[in-house]
Amino acid sequence: MLGYVILCSIIQVCVTLRLLAVFRARVEPLHDFDFPKAAIILAIRGPDPSLERNIRALLAQAYPNYKLFVVVDHVEDPAWQLVEKIRDEIPDRIQVSVLKVPLSTCSLKCSAMAQAVSELDASYEVVAFADGDVLAHPTWLRELVEPLADPSIGVSNGSRWYLPSDSGLGSMTRYFWNAGVVIQLWLNEYVWPGSMAFRSDALNKMGMVAALRNSLFDGPVVVREIRRAGYNVRFVPSVMIANREQISLGDFTSWAERQTLVASSLGTNWLVLGFNAAHIAICVFAPPLAALVAVGLSDSTVLGWALLAAASYWSAMSLSVLALERAVRSVLTLDQKEIRWFSWPKALSAMPGIVLAHLVPLLAALRAARRRTVNWRGIEYEIRGPDEVHMLNYKPYHGTISPGESVL
Repeated sequence: MLGYVILCSIIQVCVTLRLLAVFRARVEPLHDFDFPKAAIILAIRGPDPSLERNIRALLAQAYPNYKLFVVVDHVEDPAWQLVEKIRDEIPDRIQVSVLKVPLSTCSLKCSAMAQAVSELDASYEVVAFADGDVLAHPTWLRELVEPLADPSIGVSNGSRWYLPSDSGLGSMTRYFWNAGVVIQLWLNEYVWPGSMAFRSDALNKMGMVAALRNSLFDGPVVVREIRRAGYNVRFVPSVMIANREQISLGDFTSWAERQTLVASSLGTNWLVLGFNAAHIAICVFAPPLAALVAVGLSDSTVLGWALLAAASYWSAMSLSVLALERAVRSVLTLDQKEIRWFSWPKALSAMPGIVLAHLVPLLAALRAARRRTVNWRGIEYEIRGPDEVHMLNYKPYHGTISPGESVL
């Protein structure tokens, strides 16, 4: 097992170096880019922090021929008045509607996405999607659309990078957890649906509207339909999205549990999740346990290997995060985003944060394996099987949030 841990450390470094090469490979803007007519779809339930700023950023894209389509969950939603105010200010760039039929066979987000896509006219050649917590830089839409000129590309997408505004243990744990997720998303050609774009013909070929109407989570169903249709996924480093929100450790644990259900929602990933849980357990617990046994048996050889395994693993993880942080900062600097976020209080939370980033997913996987329901922004959903979900109750969103807190 100690040899396995050392091998995994070497693999981690190699994979990180490959991803860093992707960040360094700057793609020059296409000079003959003809700006196909684009629609941006934003589904809203609840007032995400900085929602107004994020909507205004989507309305300020350096892209001449596009429109923002916002679907708000209900007229009683706290975000409704805000969205109406923005529409009254910029009526030619935004279209606002309410979710007409909250389908019981999918999540409210998927229901809103399906409604928006189904109501687009045939003149829209590209469809992009953004989450309410996405702050898009001015060239975000163009950078997502340009890779779609390649007919083999079915979807282009970025990823999310947390720059927590606080030094809380939950926020720092999520920061380190997400660093690992970014690598996995790119390596396995998964899609982060919070910032993605499709050609309309590909979207129709995949039957995405029908698929969304029977899905709890949008990310896994996009990956499944992309693969069925034989398209490729293009990761676009320049559309990495900075997120400054904070979260408590308890809320992050619940959120991680839901993310585990996201990964397993297609019914084919529990074996992979089980292997990943075993992998984490071996890498985290095997070296210290071996060291304790070696001390008890006065075996200096095993103790040396145990210390080497522990040092190699945690060094590889730490260096991987630091390298990715530097790569992402270079992208965010180009977009003139705020990147000075690290401080001494955050440094004190870093060590327990990186350890908890391994332990919390283990706990989340154990809890998720026994769950058949999931709560998402106040709505309870029952998972009955692959592609079979049932919304147990519907009510408008009436929750309140603290400034800067993530909405769960």
